[in-house]
Amino acid sequence: MKLKSKSSVFKNIIAAIDTQLAALPTYTPDGMPLEEAVDFDTYVKGITNCIEVEKGLFGTKIDSKLATTMIYDELAERREQPDEQENKIN
Repeated sequence: MKLKSKSSVFKNIIAAIDTQLAALPTYTPDGMPLEEAVDFDTYVKGITNCIEVEKGLFGTKIDSKLATTMIYDELAERREQPDEQENKIN
């Protein structure tokens, strides 16, 4: 994705959110969808807090509704798009 903005703060925030979303497990270790996990709020907090350390933005957080929406969207997209590794024939 090519961004038009020249702001390094903005780019770092986008990168931080991207890293957090990419690190989410799709399922819990016991096979439950992440959305149904007891600790789902922990993942939401990880997204909401991921920008606090960026250039003195302590106390600045992403809205939890936005974070939840991004997590649901990330997980839905993963399930809709087949994994390239799963489609490769050995």
